[in-house]
Amino acid sequence: APVAPPINGTAAANTLNGTANADTINGLGGNDVLNGLANNDVLNGGEGADTLNGGDGNDTLTGGTSAAAVNNADNFDTANQGNSNGTTAWGPDWVESGDSGGVTTGQIRIDAGNNNVLQFIGGAGNDFNGAQIQRSVDLLGATGATLNYTFAPAALDGGADNDSVTVFFSRDGATFVQVDVINSTTAGATRNIDLNLFGSGPFTSNAAVRFVASSLEAGDSVNIDNLSINATGSFGVDTVNGDAGDDTIAWNANAAAPTDGRDIVNGGLEGAVGDIFVVTGNASAETYNVYTRTAWLAVAGNLAANLNANTEIVVTRNGSNNASVIAELDEIEEIRINGVDPAAATGSAGGDTFNIIGDFSGTSLRLNTITIDGSSADDVVDITGLASDHRVVFTSNGGADTIKGEKRSQDVVNVTEGGTLNDTRVTSGGNDPDPEDDHDDDHDTDHDHDDEEEVEDVVLTGGSGDDKLSGGSSADTIKGGSGDDTLKGRSGNDLLEGGSGDDVLSGGSDNDMLKGGSGDDELNGGSGDDVLDGGSGDDTLTGGSGADVFRF
Repeated sequence: APVAPPINGTAAANTLNGTANADTINGLGGNDVLNGLANNDVLNGGEGADTLNGGDGNDTLTGGTSAAAVNNADNFDTANQGNSNGTTAWGPDWVESGDSGGVTTGQIRIDAGNNNVLQFIGGAGNDFNGAQIQRSVDLLGATGATLNYTFAPAALDGGADNDSVTVFFSRDGATFVQVDVINSTTAGATRNIDLNLFGSGPFTSNAAVRFVASSLEAGDSVNIDNLSINATGSFGVDTVNGDAGDDTIAWNANAAAPTDGRDIVNGGLEGAVGDIFVVTGNASAETYNVYTRTAWLAVAGNLAANLNANTEIVVTRNGSNNASVIAELDEIEEIRINGVDPAAATGSAGGDTFNIIGDFSGTSLRLNTITIDGSSADDVVDITGLASDHRVVFTSNGGADTIKGEKRSQDVVNVTEGGTLNDTRVTSGGNDPDPEDDHDDDHDTDHDHDDEEEVEDVVLTGGSGDDKLSGGSSADTIKGGSGDDTLKGRSGNDLLEGGSGDDVLSGGSDNDMLKGGSGDDELNGGSGDDVLDGGSGDDTLTGGSGADVFRF
């Protein structure tokens, strides 16, 4: 197909449309809308809260980086309720209630020659009571925030009138808590208020600050200036719509902060292959949790209000709360973490932990499609919380890795050639699944369920080093590869292949097939009717109990 030149945005908010060709569209800065339209497009959101629409074709969509900090500020330097003087564009305007005046008149005023401030002034009697002004601010993704401003009161009375301006803040725009009060006992000052100390629940896109006047009379005034809300966290929620075709949606931790932002992903209509969500980590020690919606909401403190209504799967990084969410997935058929192609995975340098939690049978995820590419350090894959038959494929890439959970016939563990794997331990977390269950563990394009005799046993494959691989209670296939390997089948009818090198193979219970391969191997059948094939080299074969067959 024809390839068009890149379509690039600017640092501002752009709407960029592709063509009928295979386009590359780069949003760059700002909150952009990228429309791929037809053909196989590449859409990169860049910084900001972007919306990516792939259109028809097999598209690759990357939401882009988030901001590590935001600064919403209003210096009240013009007579406008929509001033934005910070490094982050402050969208919503101030909204007044209980005051009959406009921006520069009435008893709540902005500028109007008043030294560029937000001013509250009294009227006749004590009738200026309850008037307020409020502004919303998007703090979704914030882990910490401060409210800052200077104030200067004049002629405020105490006593029964209690002239005052009270400051409120809300994390969700609905429940407000008092954070400050300016009255006759307070002199002019600068406030730096830690908003983490007020309210409960996560910061949301509907957070708001509110000022409420009480009992101000003629001659009373309070001036507010240099107001800002500074927040840290991970900002920039991208909306990614794959539309038709087999799309790849990418999320990247990046080598240096910031990471990609929080993605709201809808894979859309898929072809035979399906839509893939790919997470690529960095060199740090990371923890990735893949939850069903129900499983994530079962975590204390997590709220349905923080999720998109159509979210099926929640992916978090280095935590389990709302601030840790990196993606909400809908209509995604495959998930891969830390690599695109498990056969050519490089992994990352940190010792990572991967937790798969929930029953995914009610989601769009296909049964054979959770792939994890480990790092060169010590990784942990925990499937004790996995309650459905979805297959997990783990590629070690080296390190002393641990797999926690039930050893199931559909799961595959690979140790890449050239790796430095010291030990792969598989712990059992329960009974084995029905051995007649079909787990669709092939890589065909139609994803039909295969015949029962084609169900794949657990496969552990060593690399070029001296590997120690142990099976569980199911029928395992364990391949040592090159190096002096130690293979243990344990229970189940296992196939152990030593490969090259001087290997030690132990079948354990049940009827096992042991193949030494080249090198001087030691084969121990254990109980059961075993077949021991030493291969080339000076081998030692011990049958154990049962009717064993020896092949020299």
